[in-house]
Amino acid sequence: MIHRDIKSANIPRRASDNKIVLIDFGAVKQISTQMPNSQGQTTFTVAIGTHGYMPSEQANRTLQLSSDIYAVGIIGIQALTNGFTSIKDSLTEF
Repeated sequence: MIHRDIKSANIPRRASDNKIVLIDFGAVKQISTQMPNSQGQTTFTVAIGTHGYMPSEQANRTLQLSSDIYAVGIIGIQALTNGFTSIKDSLTEF
């Protein structure tokens, strides 16, 4: 399964035990082997996600198991750079 909308807003800290949890499973996609229909075509998924956290293959409706890892990487970059996600962002903030 792929979450498809991992972003900082969807990984809050739970108040009861102070653990980080993943929420908002409304965009989850079950990954399975795509079987062609009677015309030999496969069905494509809808591009769902948040701009800035979505990898290019997800935006192009070609999900991969690594699609969520990209979003986690962006969150890690934001944590290490105090929210900056690109050189351009860091230059405009100073």
